Amino acid sequence: MGALIFGIEGLAAIWLIAPLMIAIILCDLRFMRIPDAISLLLILIFCASVPFSLPMGAVLWQVLTAVLVLVLGITAFAFRLLGGGDVKALAALVLLIPTKGLAAFALSFSACLILGVVFVQTMRFLITAKSSNWAFLNGEKRFPMGVSIGGAGLVYSVISGPWTLP
Repeated sequence: MGALIFGIEGLAAIWLIAPLMIAIILCDLRFMRIPDAISLLLILIFCASVPFSLPMGAVLWQVLTAVLVLVLGITAFAFRLLGGGDVKALAALVLLIPTKGLAAFALSFSACLILGVVFVQTMRFLITAKSSNWAFLNGEKRFPMGVSIGGAGLVYSVISGPWTLP
């Protein structure tokens, strides 16, 4: 389908996924939490569309990949490297990415991770934490990984072809 998403399936993917990615970014910046409802909506989108549009083998590979991301994420959570919401959101998002698109998603995630760190550190430098209600500015030295997760979802949906929606 080319570099940009065109056509009904690409537009459906963008209109369904983009608001959830933006919600992940904003919730993590504002509260340093990603609500479980967002991850559940991503899983619901997967359950409602992907199994009916792909061969069972491809669906199983996507589920296996998401389970692997979840297990690795839980391990990182146990060592306090990731938050629980980050782990659940990333695993749910990976459900929607075809296995052939995982490398492009990983590249998007890596780029968004770097850009996210630059953005967060710049904002922390420029804005006085006492004057803000945004949790990522209030003296916490944790990184809101939702910025990178949501950003990667947005970037992937625009540059890497269609998601696995019908």
